[in-house]
Amino acid sequence: MRTATVADSDGITACLRTAPHQAMFTLGYLHRDGFAGQGNRTMSFWVNEDGPITDVLALTRAGIVAPFLPNKPVLGAVRALAGQSISGIIGPMDQVHLLQRELGLDDAPATLDQDEPHYTLALDDLHIPDGPGDLRPLSAASPVTMLDWMTQYQTEALFTPAAEAPIRAAAGYETAMGADNRRVLMWGDVPLATTAFNAQLPDIVQIGGVFTPNHLRGKGHGRRVVALHLAEARDKGVTHAALSAANAAAARAYEAIGFARVGDWAFRLFEKPQVTRG
Repeated sequence: MRTATVADSDGITACLRTAPHQAMFTLGYLHRDGFAGQGNRTMSFWVNEDGPITDVLALTRAGIVAPFLPNKPVLGAVRALAGQSISGIIGPMDQVHLLQRELGLDDAPATLDQDEPHYTLALDDLHIPDGPGDLRPLSAASPVTMLDWMTQYQTEALFTPAAEAPIRAAAGYETAMGADNRRVLMWGDVPLATTAFNAQLPDIVQIGGVFTPNHLRGKGHGRRVVALHLAEARDKGVTHAALSAANAAAARAYEAIGFARVGDWAFRLFEKPQVTRG
């Protein structure tokens, strides 16, 4: 694979758009910041050597690898990443497994090592379940409660070390307030569940950060908050959504509002950055 330049940006976007649900983080970054943004999500890109762009490998400044490699150019991807500091790999399960193995990272200790079913939904097929509560912005809920929920999410869903979870939760709260990408299901003044879009395009969104506190689980609040948030997005012109399900209960909830499984997704976040072999 060769290093991409700004002249490749349209070709990269067109390639990723052939299966946008498999490239939402990368597409979301490109839509928000363009080819050369700033911050930890700034990406370097590699593409296939010859012809139209069919395979894209992205690496964030924070060391997260995001593969979109339908043709499996493994040797080229390994060469591109040789000597890079890798903190994680996120993407289609088969590609993540293959890259991890060929990069020599199968035995690297990980804080998150999870494969999940991957889903998409055409919002015309969205089902909004009945139940208590209405959708409100994050600012409508108590900051103390939301920070506590986001800290729990860090430890329960992302397996973030306990000492680090409140720090990441606080950063996530600040980002969500600025981006207006998180919603809360509230019954009066009582929050019931929360959800967010962790990647957004004008026509497709990716759901993440869905959380219901333990004492409120099993009541349908999670599926309702997701459905209401998607209905709000649909009213603004969004036509599709994507997500992955962390467990069987989450999968049942998403299927109940219309999501259909299209594959498998994988998350690998390493305990410490790994320098890859060539």
